[in-house]
Amino acid sequence: RIQSDNIDGIPCIHRSWNHVVNLVRKAGEVCGRDRVQLNLLQELFQHLRGYEWMPRIRDNMVYVVALANGPMNGVGANWIDVVENDGRYFHPVGRGYPYVPPNYIGFRYNGFLQSVHHVSDWLLVHNVAEINPNWQSTDVDHFVYTLGPAIRPAQPLPSGPIWNRRVNCAIDTLLSGEFLSVQAASEATTIRLAASGAVDDHD
Repeated sequence: RIQSDNIDGIPCIHRSWNHVVNLVRKAGEVCGRDRVQLNLLQELFQHLRGYEWMPRIRDNMVYVVALANGPMNGVGANWIDVVENDGRYFHPVGRGYPYVPPNYIGFRYNGFLQSVHHVSDWLLVHNVAEINPNWQSTDVDHFVYTLGPAIRPAQPLPSGPIWNRRVNCAIDTLLSGEFLSVQAASEATTIRLAASGAVDDHD
């Protein structure tokens, strides 16, 4: 349906939910440490998330990250504990990570993809240590994910020479056994998107 560019002669500009959410996020970045303003913006962010996140529910892309074996900041739990024992994962909002929570997230360590999880819920949190004191303290907004049950690859899937890079892969490329590495799955996903004319907007 074509949207009108005016209502009763008053000009209108249409914006996507993602655009509005990004405006809220940017407002949070400039309001400093004013907790009242931050709390109000977080409430608005949480309200908008349902509208903005709905298309992702049908998304079969997996955001694949590498987990370090060592403890966070040299002390406390390590990243593998957070995923395997706590059933959670967290990362900053933006700063090289997604601005919008993914539908699926995959974890690789010790040179292999270990599991893929559906993101069953998420929170926007300033200091993740308030959720679990064993986690490192943070002073910028983070997404904290609640993970669904682990989905394991059909056969061992090496990472390939992608080091610590975070990549997006179609879920079937990781789990079907067709590809020999996470890198190959990522490259096949990129080719598939290009062939369909789609744009990878998962960062």
